[in-house]
Amino acid sequence: MFALIKKIFPRLIRQPDWEVLFQEGALLIDVRKEKDFELGHAPRALNIPMNELETKAEKLKKLNVPVIVVCGSGFKSATANEILKDKGLEKVYNGGMWFNFQQFSK
Repeated sequence: MFALIKKIFPRLIRQPDWEVLFQEGALLIDVRKEKDFELGHAPRALNIPMNELETKAEKLKKLNVPVIVVCGSGFKSATANEILKDKGLEKVYNGGMWFNFQQFSK
């Protein structure tokens, strides 16, 4: 069971590490649909819905900063994490639920 969870959430890291990543210029990407994002999101989040992620991956890669991916439950962010890694991004982290990032302001 632990192996399955680790496969689904390969780089889910603990909260203290988020601050370090933000200090390194990390982007917080929320992959929910725009209408869901507008209902509520973390203060520093950028909305790139799942259906746009592959086309915007190259731009994210060129920025050469850590990327933290969030969604409503943690499942889409896990999928998005894999998509971005497959597109060549190296510092990609599954942040799970967007609500966990409410305390991080810009």
